[in-house]
Amino acid sequence: MKTKIKKEKRTVKLKRAVILDTSAIMYRSHFALMGMRNSSGMSTGATFGFINTLESVIREFRPDYLVACLDVKRDELERTEELETYKAHRESMPEELVMQIDTIMKVLDGYRIPKYKKAGQEADDVIATFATKFSNDADEQIEVFIITGDKDLAQLVDGKINIALLGKGDKNSAFKHIRTDEDVVEYLGVTPDKIPDLFGLMGDKSDGIPGVTGIGPKNGVKLITAYGNLEGIYENIDEIKGKQKEKLLTDRENAFISRELATVKKELNVEYDKNKLKFEEKDFDSLLKLYEELDFKRFSKAIQEEREKLQSEDQKEVTEGEKGILEKNKRLNEEKLEKERLEQEKEEIKRQELEYDRENPIFDGISHFYEQVEYEHNSEMDKKMDEIQELKGKLIVEYEDQKKKAEENVMESQKSEKTRKVKGEKVYFERNYGKVVSWNEAYSVIEKMDKKVAIFENMLGISICDEKTNIVLLDSELQDILQNGNQENVESGVQINLFALSNNADEKKNNKKNTILHSVPLEYNLARRMVLDIRNKFENIGISLYDESYWNTDLETMGIKREYNIVKVGYKIVNFKNYFENTNKTIYKVSFIEHDEEVFKKLIDYVEENYSKEQLTIQKSLSGYLEITHINAKKSKGIEYIQKLEKLKKNELAAFGDGQNDIPMFESVGHIVVMENATDDVKKYADFITKSNNDDGVAYAIEKYIKNI
Repeated sequence: MKTKIKKEKRTVKLKRAVILDTSAIMYRSHFALMGMRNSSGMSTGATFGFINTLESVIREFRPDYLVACLDVKRDELERTEELETYKAHRESMPEELVMQIDTIMKVLDGYRIPKYKKAGQEADDVIATFATKFSNDADEQIEVFIITGDKDLAQLVDGKINIALLGKGDKNSAFKHIRTDEDVVEYLGVTPDKIPDLFGLMGDKSDGIPGVTGIGPKNGVKLITAYGNLEGIYENIDEIKGKQKEKLLTDRENAFISRELATVKKELNVEYDKNKLKFEEKDFDSLLKLYEELDFKRFSKAIQEEREKLQSEDQKEVTEGEKGILEKNKRLNEEKLEKERLEQEKEEIKRQELEYDRENPIFDGISHFYEQVEYEHNSEMDKKMDEIQELKGKLIVEYEDQKKKAEENVMESQKSEKTRKVKGEKVYFERNYGKVVSWNEAYSVIEKMDKKVAIFENMLGISICDEKTNIVLLDSELQDILQNGNQENVESGVQINLFALSNNADEKKNNKKNTILHSVPLEYNLARRMVLDIRNKFENIGISLYDESYWNTDLETMGIKREYNIVKVGYKIVNFKNYFENTNKTIYKVSFIEHDEEVFKKLIDYVEENYSKEQLTIQKSLSGYLEITHINAKKSKGIEYIQKLEKLKKNELAAFGDGQNDIPMFESVGHIVVMENATDDVKKYADFITKSNNDDGVAYAIEKYIKNI
């Protein structure tokens, strides 16, 4: 009997659409009946289980529309572009199942069930798209049931879209029904719309979604319940204490990437033709032939009886009373067959479980275990999984504590040794290298020095001298150690870049190499206004300010740390307000780094809205990078300057690039080289594509391309 809902005091009979998560059904059938073969030795367990499940679906849901959704190969998925490791750890499909794929496809053809897949997209996205189209159909009211074992799809539940979980049924159904928000909360702990945020925190090992290290389902549910979503969590991060806060901050980028990966796509471009999706009469001849080849005698008998019954009904009319009797007999017969099937399947599953338990007494985090848990949905397995995860969590905490203590002991030992050496040799260095000063004290001294200076590195820091003055630069904490004997918070000296300074005797005679040929700095007050304004509007993004001497930032974000790991140039932590009040530096560039796509888009919109009319060049370089320079401070302008200075032809110039901010300079040169790590929209300009930045791509291009021009 189909579900009825009450609307405007009229009873409206809903049509019913059933969507099959084909891969989930195949995998569950394989693991339930692994090793089953016919008289010819052909593997048939997955096929047998698939047909059983399909018949159960048809009997229980009596669909008006029926569609099967299929996966594509992992290396074709668009999500791997967002995260290289997405589903990378999954083992290949078992060979026994691979051999049955074509047969299962023939089963679907025999039932005349249309099959759909979408290039680059997962079956989950195709399922979500069809479910959305059915539920929003303008011509008729359609109730949707998704047959799956994937908990992620519970995010689609909305009153008209329901989930029927494989292997989780009871005496009333072969499936566990999830219809309401309350059902989803009971199942996963959060409402449907919060599921992507939950997976953003706890990840999904079976799909290779990282999440936040150390955040499991329980803590994930608590955080989402307390703060609503990821944005709410990070807006209130100071309310969260201890290691949990540290883990959230460390893996902030992973959290947002994981949420994006866990969010199903509902608007794929797929053909939605209900006439093609109607479930009507089976292809009895093809199914009968297939079942005979597979030695499926029970299915052969059932399909023959079904065909004969339909043929007899076509040949004669029956009374309403006779129809009732036939329907009753049919129902009783179906119930009898279903009971027999369930008993047979239960016995076979028990046998397989016993064999698997004997062969695999320990599930040590191997990917096959996660695969089996995902599709088998056995309550005992779920319990074991929870126990394993709890034990794993305890072991991780214990390991991290031990590791931290060991690191602290090593650091303490290193600090003590360094302090001893520094104290013992202070007199020697002051005698040979000059007065020991802090960084802050050194600024005024350096400004008074002759431009031609010598620079030496020693264990205390950097020694700088001209003919009159000799100083040694230390960080303030080392200075405190030397003066007061304080051994706490020992840190290595801060590194800085000192431009236009040379220790080469020949360069002292000819300082052309250290001469700035051309520069176009930002207007100082404009740079000040923009930096302070952006920091006020966007509290957590990374801001870099580049003056003639330093890379300055006020917040060590993940983006800033990532940039440091790439360029290996030290940055200086400053308070921007104090910086602009106490200095009058020449500022050449301001850059913003933010890898949250939503926040980054808001940043771009804000900058363009408020600063596009200023004398600025606003360019997006790599993903998450926005660079601000003077309107005339472009790479193309630099190339034009050098071209005129050296009297070079365009064909005598070559440019290397990997980001969108490199595109304008390509027009100024005769030979364009693009790095392998660049995006496709940059690569289309290339005359030659070299290796990546990490693989000495510039050297490779010079050797293989530039020399041959």
